[in-house]
Amino acid sequence: MIQVFVLALLVMTGHQHVATFLLTAIFGMMPLGSVLVGYVSEQIAAPNTLLIEGAVGLLIALIFRRVLLERVFLRRATVLSSDQLF
Repeated sequence: MIQVFVLALLVMTGHQHVATFLLTAIFGMMPLGSVLVGYVSEQIAAPNTLLIEGAVGLLIALIFRRVLLERVFLRRATVLSSDQLF
């Protein structure tokens, strides 16, 4: 659902080329992921596959959170140091 909102926002702001890349990333990679998940499910059973997918999803979320927080703190430090110059 969030993809629809982001795409609508990109189109309204005149960033159609960005929306095209986003659509390609979302819908173009979905068939490849489905084939991979189907193969893994056949090898180790569906419940185990779902467990692994959940663990990988949590790991990616934690890494993204860490990177995002580092960027926010870095930006705040840069803003504070530039404010102190004046």
